[in-house]
Amino acid sequence: MKLVLTNQTGGYDVTEQVQKVTLSGDYQQCARTLEISMLLKSCQRTGGRHHPHNQTWESLVFQNGDHAALYHENQLLFSGNIETRARDSESSLVTLTAYDGGRILKKNTDAIKAAGLTPEGLVQTIAQKYGVPLGEIASTGVKLKKNYIQRSLYDMIQSAYTDAGEALGKKYIVRFEGQKLCVREKIRRDTTVLESGVNLFSSSVTESVADMVNQVVIVDENDKVLQTLKNDEDIARYGLAQVMVKQTSEDLTAQAKKKLEDGREEQKITVQNFGNPAYITGNAVVVKDTVTGLSGLFWIDSDVHSWKNGLYQNRLTLNFRNIMDEKDVGEEEK
Repeated sequence: MKLVLTNQTGGYDVTEQVQKVTLSGDYQQCARTLEISMLLKSCQRTGGRHHPHNQTWESLVFQNGDHAALYHENQLLFSGNIETRARDSESSLVTLTAYDGGRILKKNTDAIKAAGLTPEGLVQTIAQKYGVPLGEIASTGVKLKKNYIQRSLYDMIQSAYTDAGEALGKKYIVRFEGQKLCVREKIRRDTTVLESGVNLFSSSVTESVADMVNQVVIVDENDKVLQTLKNDEDIARYGLAQVMVKQTSEDLTAQAKKKLEDGREEQKITVQNFGNPAYITGNAVVVKDTVTGLSGLFWIDSDVHSWKNGLYQNRLTLNFRNIMDEKDVGEEEK
């Protein structure tokens, strides 16, 4: 791990002064978060001598707005600005919290006429207007029908790719990789393996049917039943769990099928493992745990990377289903 902080006087490698670094992400949060715990005393002159690693170190202070860059074996894992600085009179630590470029998408609202654009065209429009560098942007070819008024940039992009995903039967992840905004289709790529006795420390599995939906009834404006979709196997095993949706003009069959799929038994899977920069939200991983019997391909819904005392570890939340942060915002152009 290498950590570089940059203020008005320049960039400084502060790796030796850091007690702990945590990098995290979640599929419902576009911005990745970097939290840094640093010793305050390491920034002060000791015994009349300068800091051994930097002759001007004792005069340096890192504030909100300064830049943080995290590297692993020369690979840039994070680039963003410090937004929170916390100190405690009973501690010798200062805690800095930084966010990557996803904060630009979350913080800024705008009005964009997107009808006629593709999702990738919308991303290009936003990037040009806000000066956001682009990486890989998934191509869909799907024409949007909506305009977005007073919506966050993130909600616009996510809603556009949700619509395209429903049309194409695909899922997408929006994230910053280094300094570049990327939108990738969630597909299995070069999937790595987490295996007990090799690189997997532990795993836990929680199964729940508390939010189950196993029957969806579609009714018209007069509450007349138009269609009933159900999962007979789940009804027989867990009992009836029904929701009703009202259809006006748009056919809601696809939406009802999705409610059934989303309403299946939920599994929450958490694993602890040796650190690997490839284990980030949106990617897939194969797990083979002989202790819990957990085995198969899973998708990473959230990730935590931590460096402390020379040890690099991950804590991952996994899902056997491939999901995305679906949004439905904007108004269809008439």
